[in-house]
Amino acid sequence: MFKMMLARGLAAILCLSLGFSVQPAWSQPAMTLAQATTVSPQELQQMARIIKQLQVIERDTQQKMTQAVQSAGLTPEQFMQIAEQKDASGKNTQSVSAADEAKFKQALPNVQKALIDSQGQQEAILQKEGLSVDKFNSTMEILVKNPQLQQEVQKLLDK
Repeated sequence: MFKMMLARGLAAILCLSLGFSVQPAWSQPAMTLAQATTVSPQELQQMARIIKQLQVIERDTQQKMTQAVQSAGLTPEQFMQIAEQKDASGKNTQSVSAADEAKFKQALPNVQKALIDSQGQQEAILQKEGLSVDKFNSTMEILVKNPQLQQEVQKLLDK
């Protein structure tokens, strides 16, 4: 369970900051061909504003998670290795020292809190900008598939 929460949280942060969907494709509403390929100039500007804000949240969240892990006495790599060794019930599938397991358990609540806080902040940004998660994801999918639109968004981000 911890591994899934951690992986899901990290994936969501990375996906949002890198421009990939955080919702599975099956959960998104079907779009017409015209909807699937067009993004207005206003939507591009809106997406650039949102991406800038999400990047700030992502950096802050990464710092909080790194700080939580390091203050428990682990490196981020060690923390991820331990997390990857846990099965769905939270039990280790490989041998982990008692000391490292204790450090992991000490860091985990703070890592989870950082991820939960980040998700709330991300959702608040979308809400403030008047976008649903589904609309954001569908627009990001369009951008990811269209290099010209990516360049336009990048120019807006560079301003």
